[in-house]
Order: sequence, then structure tokens, then C-alpha cells
Amino acid sequence: MTPQPGSPSPPEKEVSPSSSKMTKVAISTSVLVLLVGAGVGVFLAWYIRSRQASRPRSVEMETMEAEPMSVRTSSTEDDPGT
Repeated sequence: MTPQPGSPSPPEKEVSPSSSKMTKVAISTSVLVLLVGAGVGVFLAWYIRSRQASRPRSVEMETMEAEPMSVRTSSTEDDPGT
């Protein structure tokens, strides 16, 4: 058996410190943008749900106001002093 030559490995790239720093900044900026976006999404979902939950109360108030209120007027029948 003859030994088969291994696949030649690609030459190692030398990473400059500035490109490594730029990559870290880009990744951390992306993570920050994603977290802020998720926070805004959660806030909007909470806000919309809280607004929808408060609507039935306002509908109840409107129906109560639409009902006629009985107002008692003073008459001579109700006045025992006369």
C-alpha cells in the first residue's frame, strides 16, 4: 500500500487586530439592535393588549349612559308636611 497524500490545507490567513475588532463591533451592534427590536416588539404587544382589555369597560360605560336615568321630582304627594 502506498500512502495517499492528505488534502493540502489552505494557507492560514493572518487576521489583523483591526479586522478582528471590527468583527466584534459588528456582532455586538447586531446583538444590540436585535435586543432593542425585541424589546420594542414586546412593549407594543403589551400596549395593544392593554388597550384592547380596556375597551369593554368603555363600552359598558356607554351603554350605562345610554339608559335613561330616573330623576325624582318633588311633588306634593311626597311631602308629608303639607
